[in-house]
Amino acid sequence: MAPLLLPSSRSPRSRRLPGIGKMASVEGPGGSLSYDIAAGDNGGKIDERGTRLWGNTCIEVLLSELLAMLMCLADLEFDYINPYDSARRINGVVLPEFISQGALCFLFLVSGHWVMFLISVPYAYYNVRMYMQRQHLVDITEIFNLLNWEKKQRLFKLVYLVVLLFMSIFWMIWSVLEDHDDNY
Repeated sequence: MAPLLLPSSRSPRSRRLPGIGKMASVEGPGGSLSYDIAAGDNGGKIDERGTRLWGNTCIEVLLSELLAMLMCLADLEFDYINPYDSARRINGVVLPEFISQGALCFLFLVSGHWVMFLISVPYAYYNVRMYMQRQHLVDITEIFNLLNWEKKQRLFKLVYLVVLLFMSIFWMIWSVLEDHDDNY
């Protein structure tokens, strides 16, 4: 992260404090504010709003991948697409889905959002289990026999991710409002 440079950081009122970094004071009509511009160092703590934003982005990517799979299955059900093309499209999105879910779990784990991590672990476990049993890809020859199962499985994942997205947005708004209340 690049250091935050304020125009007032070069003023004579700026001073270096031991162990904190460089401080900048800004005086305005409502009083003075001071900012820590220690070259992006925030004590080893990861920015909560940034991780929430990346978490929401991962969830949105997962939602779009699942919607693409569901559209392929619906097209197959109504015979708008042949089984080979449908299986190829779905199988091409399965591994990015697994990687996105793993990145989301890792992001929640590293950033210390334990509740969100624990909520997203069952989905990641299910994906890992499906991958280890080699059942993660759609079989071209069995796609019509398993069409209802595949749709139900992906609809369940979709509902799970929508709930996770709403919880993530709620906690992001909550943390912004909490930061806003702490500043006043």
